[in-house]
Amino acid sequence: MQLKNYLHRFRRENFLMLLVIGIYNVFPVVSNISEGNALTAIAHLRLPQFFKYVSIQLAAYTAYCLMIIVKKRYQEIVTQKIDTAIRSDITGNLSRINYQDYHEKDDGIYVSWLTNDVNTINTQGITEFYAVVDGWVTILFNGISLAFYHYSIVIVVLALSGILIELPKVFRKQLNTASLQMTKANEQLTSRITDALEGFDPLFMLNMRKNIQKQTVAASNSLAKQKISFASLMGLNSAFINFFSVLFQIGMLGFAGWLVWRGIIQVGSIITVSALASQVFGSFTALSFSNMDLHTTQPVFDKFNAVKPENEQDKQSVSALTTGIQVAQLAYTYPDSDHPIMENIHFLFEQGKKYALVGDSGKGKSTLLNILAGKLLNYQGRITYDGIDYQKLSMQSLRQHLLYLDQTPYVFNDTVRNNITLGNYYSEDQLHRALHDSQLDDLINHLPQGIDTMLDHNGRNLSGGQRQRIALARGLISGRNIIMMDKGTSALDNKSADAIELALVNNPNITLIMVTHHLRPEIQKRLDVVYTI
Repeated sequence: MQLKNYLHRFRRENFLMLLVIGIYNVFPVVSNISEGNALTAIAHLRLPQFFKYVSIQLAAYTAYCLMIIVKKRYQEIVTQKIDTAIRSDITGNLSRINYQDYHEKDDGIYVSWLTNDVNTINTQGITEFYAVVDGWVTILFNGISLAFYHYSIVIVVLALSGILIELPKVFRKQLNTASLQMTKANEQLTSRITDALEGFDPLFMLNMRKNIQKQTVAASNSLAKQKISFASLMGLNSAFINFFSVLFQIGMLGFAGWLVWRGIIQVGSIITVSALASQVFGSFTALSFSNMDLHTTQPVFDKFNAVKPENEQDKQSVSALTTGIQVAQLAYTYPDSDHPIMENIHFLFEQGKKYALVGDSGKGKSTLLNILAGKLLNYQGRITYDGIDYQKLSMQSLRQHLLYLDQTPYVFNDTVRNNITLGNYYSEDQLHRALHDSQLDDLINHLPQGIDTMLDHNGRNLSGGQRQRIALARGLISGRNIIMMDKGTSALDNKSADAIELALVNNPNITLIMVTHHLRPEIQKRLDVVYTI
């Protein structure tokens, strides 16, 4: 991912933007030339010509003002298209990375990428690219106009402009470093605020809600420090470049006066030459800043490019389970630990049979389920699916046949229907069957808009048990025939939990693996095997 790739992707829109910028820049040149001609005319007491050039200047300025509206609007249209494409590519890459890689970063960091960082690219990349195009068009049009007055003017302007182009390199390295530090501080702010706000409930019960304010202020101060540092560098660079820009403009005014004194150009031309040269120097100054800003976006894209989608090109796809899943000599150690949470595990899960994993907390039951579900990959030992080694399997293909249900399933800020179907089409019969099997009928009947009732973020207007039922319905309607439940009915009352678990253990088409701390006798007697870890 690089800015130039997106500019090329939308090359048609950018070509039209170039035309708009070209037309936009014609009118100031016409206005400046008309102003000089009007001054020359009145100096020679040619009143009709004076009013003629004043009228042309007024018309050119009016057209210029109208083009400002056109340019601003069309630039925003193209910018938003590019912004959307960048967000699409970021989320596309995130959707193709594995579980462990995704969770190496906090959700708040990804949110910052899609908001703060895209906004940085917008303001310091896309906007500045168009400023660069605008600057070069301005230089071209004004430079050609200056050549009509005298070739020496162009030579002097180009020589001084060459100096202006080199000046930004003095601070480029420091600005790139400061820009990267600022984007990281933005990530930390978003992450800390998200963490603090999502922790409102426990902080409320502990009378520690002021921690939200403390965390936010601390993160905000850290960001403020980086922004002040970046602004200071930008200010120093701006003052440095602007000093020379103004110095060169004054020098050009003196040079134009010398040309008038020599009789090479007319007196009115001193205004035009000064104005056109100022436009050139101003554009080169703006180009210096814009080029610097463009360079500061590269570290942002480098972060995005560090996300490496999961490569399953040589992996084997699987169909529905026919024989079973075999676990042999399995061990797993978490990255931040020196000791394995489990080792030397040998289990067999046959197709259509029902299993429970029991044992003390912290012995690896949930870890085993996460490995079987393809979430944790860096295990030791061997796992096979219908005789095929897990390491050779396409995990995406595996997940097509598997439902993983934990204690805290996620509910989207959408309708109950869309939370179950996730945008896929299912018949009404399939939908009602999933609702019935997951014990959701009663909930749907009591909701104001039934199955089309909108749910709050993460199902805040539902109980824990209701969220678990919705997650179960998602898996059932999709026809997944391996169900892994990590205390997946823990938030339900005993009657509801028994009803759901009985429905699952009595379904001959389902392979059930459940982790539980409370294995009820009526469920246990229907299980094929209870494994203890």
